[in-house]
Amino acid sequence: MQDVLTVILLMEQQAMSIYNAASFEATPSAEPKVRKMSGLPRLAVWAVMIGAPWVVIVQAVRLIF
Repeated sequence: MQDVLTVILLMEQQAMSIYNAASFEATPSAEPKVRKMSGLPRLAVWAVMIGAPWVVIVQAVRLIF
């Protein structure tokens, strides 16, 4: 039981360490670096975003009729 409490305490300390103690805003170093997608990954995301709703619609129509 003591080990579980220790782990929970450490997790809380790590979670709070990304915040500025004065303002509770995330510190810039803790914010993730986001790279702009291009090429094939971007095309794949668009294909899934556009294609997935159509698959759901078509399967629903097939199920009903």
